[in-house]
Amino acid sequence: MDTLVAGQNCALSQRTLRFEIDGQNGGVAALLLDERGRATSPDHFVSTVHVVRPAGVTLAHNGAVDIRIAALDDEIARVLCIATDPPTHAELTCRLTGEADNIVFPIAAQIHPAMVCFELYRRDGRWKVRAVGQGYGAGLRELLGAHHLDLPLTAELSAPAVPAAPPAPAAPAAGAVSVAPAASPMHAPIQPLGDSNPLERLAMIHEDAARITAALLTARNFAEDRRDTEMSAAVADPATRNTMASQDALATAQRRHDELVARAQGDYQRDADHLIAELAALDSELPTALAPWDAPSWSQAVRAPSNGIRVGTVTVSDVGALTVPFCVSAPLRRPIWLDSTESSAAAPVAASVVLRLLAAVTHAAPTLDIVDISGGLQPLWQPLAAHMPRPVVTEPSEVVARLQHLIDQADIATLRRQAGEATPAGGVLVIADFGYAMPEQAYSEVVRLINMAEGANISLVFTGDPRWDTLAPTPTLREIADHCLHLPVDAFGASLCDPWTHTAWQFTPCALPIDQRVSQISAALAQTFR
Repeated sequence: MDTLVAGQNCALSQRTLRFEIDGQNGGVAALLLDERGRATSPDHFVSTVHVVRPAGVTLAHNGAVDIRIAALDDEIARVLCIATDPPTHAELTCRLTGEADNIVFPIAAQIHPAMVCFELYRRDGRWKVRAVGQGYGAGLRELLGAHHLDLPLTAELSAPAVPAAPPAPAAPAAGAVSVAPAASPMHAPIQPLGDSNPLERLAMIHEDAARITAALLTARNFAEDRRDTEMSAAVADPATRNTMASQDALATAQRRHDELVARAQGDYQRDADHLIAELAALDSELPTALAPWDAPSWSQAVRAPSNGIRVGTVTVSDVGALTVPFCVSAPLRRPIWLDSTESSAAAPVAASVVLRLLAAVTHAAPTLDIVDISGGLQPLWQPLAAHMPRPVVTEPSEVVARLQHLIDQADIATLRRQAGEATPAGGVLVIADFGYAMPEQAYSEVVRLINMAEGANISLVFTGDPRWDTLAPTPTLREIADHCLHLPVDAFGASLCDPWTHTAWQFTPCALPIDQRVSQISAALAQTFR
């Protein structure tokens, strides 16, 4: 039997499994997702009161879900095993069983009306299972909405519709080892990128890295808490604390701690080594905009289009050497705000972001506009001039007119796109020291441009003070700043939390020194469209 903690994964050795909850007084459900993590049909949600029969998933009469992986439709890449309305006053013990697999996941954290217990997912042609433990306080409506499924939920949907299953055998005692050795088969061969979505592939690697890191940190914390509890109990009685039995108990507590941490570290290192090898293999296959600066694609004349850009890397230094690319969609769905007290200090990072956004487009020549009233980005003006059809805005009085011009262009591009014409090339707008010396009307125009950006393929990049909220911002400036993706530039080792486990990762932005290479890359990109 394998006992997992949140974030830990292991390989599945068979294709027919049963998901159930020990002593369940609520319901169980399953949600089938595609590679993007979306449920594409109401028939992909199976519960005790939404009884459908998608291929490969059925409800058992005893309050369980049976899953036949081989029978799943080809589009299904993940299966979420869900507990609905579980008791909130006790530990939730989830089980995934089969002839060869017996996986247990005790959830002792806060229990919510809807809990994702396990995630079965396909990776490199093989299926694995991950212990999740993610709760949704608003219940199934929130859980389904998070996976792009809108069902007419009623009060009955989250309530059990079948009698509770008879009590299952007792789960392992709380003092038992909570992290058993994960299955450690040889990893499947690393699959080439091929024609798959590169941004999605990197996101999957990032998620896997987040899960294995959280599993290790959780195991460490559990081991420490258990050791401290056992040691305190060993010396609690003054009459026996100096006896041989007490000393043996202390030694046993430390040994159990060390063994658990070593096993968790070994599991982490095994999976981390595979992810490191996978990233190394992908470097030469990634589109230019997603590749590291030393990748061969940056020196090649022919570029592949990209649906994302690399903006930095993240790592958790106290668990291992695993460093993961931090990537975002292109064109940007939200403006990037480079947190820096001086725009000149952000110039190398701004150069990297701009060049990658330009490199992501291959079907037409994107344009670049710069608003730089303070002159902090002046070293970039000349190297990037080939992409700028209009001069840099340096006067406050010119800001609104430039923004209105870009809005008019975005409006035309959107109308043409809706009429079925070619996807617009779009462009990039950079505003240095955002908020500095800008007229009030400019903020409203920026909001309009943000709302039109997706349809017109426009990306917005700001540099600005990370302390903007202490500088008495206007309501519109606050709205813009809250909407942006803030990337730290000045603070070495500043952290970003991943969206899966909320672990803090140290962020290092991609940067290009403002030297001859910026000019060379800029010229090469411009030459592509001549």
